[in-house]
Amino acid sequence: FRTLIGEAARQAKQFGIPSLLFICEPQSADGIAAVTALGAEPAHVEYSLCYDHAGVHSPLTVPEGLALFRGTEEDLDAMAHISALSFQEPEEQARGFMVKAMSSDHRTQYIARLNGLPVGIGCIGYEDGEATIYGLGVLPDMQGRGIGRGIIALMLDIMRANNTERILIEVDDSNANALHLYLSCGFVQESVYTYYRAPVERFLIK
Repeated sequence: FRTLIGEAARQAKQFGIPSLLFICEPQSADGIAAVTALGAEPAHVEYSLCYDHAGVHSPLTVPEGLALFRGTEEDLDAMAHISALSFQEPEEQARGFMVKAMSSDHRTQYIARLNGLPVGIGCIGYEDGEATIYGLGVLPDMQGRGIGRGIIALMLDIMRANNTERILIEVDDSNANALHLYLSCGFVQESVYTYYRAPVERFLIK
């Protein structure tokens, strides 16, 4: 196993990747012991949530004037700008993510507009009969107005129209507001994963 990690570290270094991430379920005592023995340290916790179709939920309201559109090349600048501000990432990097999502056969990128003005983004990925919501973001100065909740409501309508049974979303523990939002929209915790990080240099075979 250490030899495999060493090879992974060698490949990572060639691409300028500074560290490796190990993913472990909290209930896996052996897994935790293994990553700890490797010298990896906890980085963050990620929650995998699943929409509860059978649950009793409060109706999700959509703010008046909010609509969801499939993203096009003409929307790239606006979507990249929203993503960069929402996730504190370089705008060019955000643009690259959008291009990949739009060219994928399994993902659909959306832009949300409020009375015609771009205010949010979101992506739905489809695989093996499941749908996963990715990259849900709202312009910082437009948050707190129910726009995020409205985007989720519109996305759920799309997935229900496609008869999607399992609807998933992931969120890490650093984004408490998003976690609270998803739980209040009818998602329930399905699994938890702890991410451990260690520098690539530690595993390079001398």
